[in-house]
Amino acid sequence: IKLNDADYIVLDNLILTATGNAATSYGYGVQLMSDADHNVIQNCNISTSLTTSNSIAPNYAGIIIGTTDLGIVVNGSGLVTGLGDAGCDYNIFRNNIIRGGYFGIAIGANGSTAVVNNNEIRNNTLIDFYRTGIYLNGNRNTEILNNDISRPDRPTNSVFQFFGFWIDGYSSGLLIDGNRIHDPFGNNPTASSTCHPFYIQNCNAEASSENICSNNAIYNLNSNGTLSAIDITGSSRFNFLHNTISIDDVNSTAITSRGVVTSNSNYIHFRNNILHFTRGGQSFSSKHAYYLSAGVGNVFDHNNVHLSSVNGNAYLGRLGAANYLNLAAWQSGTAYDLNSISQDPQFTNANAGDLLPANSNLQVAAIGTGISTDIMGLGRSNTTPTIGAYEINGTVLPVTFSPLMGTINAQGRAALTWTTYSESNNRGFVVERSLDGKLWHDLGFTASQAHKGNSTSPLNYSFEDKDVVNKAHYYRWRQLDLDGQFTYSNIIALMPKQHQSSFTAQLYPNPASSMVHIVLSQPELQEVAITIADQTGRTYVQKVVQGAVLSFDVSHFPVGFYLITISNGKDLFQTKFVKQ
Repeated sequence: IKLNDADYIVLDNLILTATGNAATSYGYGVQLMSDADHNVIQNCNISTSLTTSNSIAPNYAGIIIGTTDLGIVVNGSGLVTGLGDAGCDYNIFRNNIIRGGYFGIAIGANGSTAVVNNNEIRNNTLIDFYRTGIYLNGNRNTEILNNDISRPDRPTNSVFQFFGFWIDGYSSGLLIDGNRIHDPFGNNPTASSTCHPFYIQNCNAEASSENICSNNAIYNLNSNGTLSAIDITGSSRFNFLHNTISIDDVNSTAITSRGVVTSNSNYIHFRNNILHFTRGGQSFSSKHAYYLSAGVGNVFDHNNVHLSSVNGNAYLGRLGAANYLNLAAWQSGTAYDLNSISQDPQFTNANAGDLLPANSNLQVAAIGTGISTDIMGLGRSNTTPTIGAYEINGTVLPVTFSPLMGTINAQGRAALTWTTYSESNNRGFVVERSLDGKLWHDLGFTASQAHKGNSTSPLNYSFEDKDVVNKAHYYRWRQLDLDGQFTYSNIIALMPKQHQSSFTAQLYPNPASSMVHIVLSQPELQEVAITIADQTGRTYVQKVVQGAVLSFDVSHFPVGFYLITISNGKDLFQTKFVKQ
């Protein structure tokens, strides 16, 4: 199926088989191009080529956003070329099973003069692709949540390099959360091909819109080839928070094994992660949990980095040309990981992918990062969260949900969407609107889709506001429990597309530790409504102020990412900042 400048199409519960198996053919389950916006591909079973040929495989993919009929072109060296302006925004790919292709899912623009915005990849199963599970270039504010990426049954004669995520060139504001990357060589655990669950190159995010990789689980990386679990080259402003990385193939005979690799990269923050390293291998000098180059603004701390001697020991880390054998030497020689520990996390069943730790010391060494739930959707402690993707004694939340999202659609109406991942005693949602960010009115009620208000499966909700005028609109919903208690969602601000904003704003410093200052540029000094909220939608500031320079004390805010929304009643401006 090709969506060429097609908007508001829903493909649901289809079986799609992209035929063809030659270098002169192309086979994409679904291809989007030329400003195909606001489309949904969900609950589909998509199959494409399982070819063993490196010259044929790049012509096939499960779901692809590209510039031309050729999709995304891969040259003979395996590099992507010819990206342009795809212009495909606000598309959702969820709950699909995708098998085969060179890419499972690929979303590409050139990143220098064109980007794609606000697409979502959620709850998909990507299996047996030739090289890359998810490829990104030129993406802004793409969310990649709760996907399963593996190659359990790839034909043994075509086991090529493995890239779980390949982030290639500019992308900013990415949220990569709750994904599982595992079994890259399921049918051939002695394969000698290279393995990169995260491969990031030349991706420099904006300071106001850093990339977040959180709650991801990497495990069962069985092979005899070169392994780098997270490989970052020539990039900046990536935050790896609460991930669990298990490099534990004790039977491996590989020479080179590395957990986290950085080269010419700055502002890489690696905190509250588990890096468990017991992989076998031949070379002591080529086994490192960390393999880092010097960089500006890099932070490695509050992690659990555990090594065990198997087939020769490994270094805990290397910085520049210096190797460090253990955590104490690493702390003394680099000033990294001063608050980290090195202990066996005591996984429940790592081989089965259950990486819930039993070691309670992982709750002592962590620091708050603003990540409020774990990989299972359980609530995290605000004060003593657990290092890694799983929260020990995580709390079951009455309703766990995605952020409220919305757009002004082709009919000029506000289309709101959100998803719940679990519901307990949920009555439903009251959708509210405000024209000034202060006074709220009920628009309508959407009942819970769950049986008796209880569900453990994802449920998708939508609401449409038909009464939209040519000015800023704020939306939120109020979730009601059966016992009368309620919870608010995040607040979003929407503006009709034909409206031209009359003011802009600049924020500094970013990141901030104590104060943030906002400089407004508007034709006349007037009151503005300002809201500061975290990623979960929790509001920390909501007030009406006046002035050319606005200052706010954020010293008491938890560490994390925040969205600032400013409106003068007619226009709005949004920006992000990092609290450190």
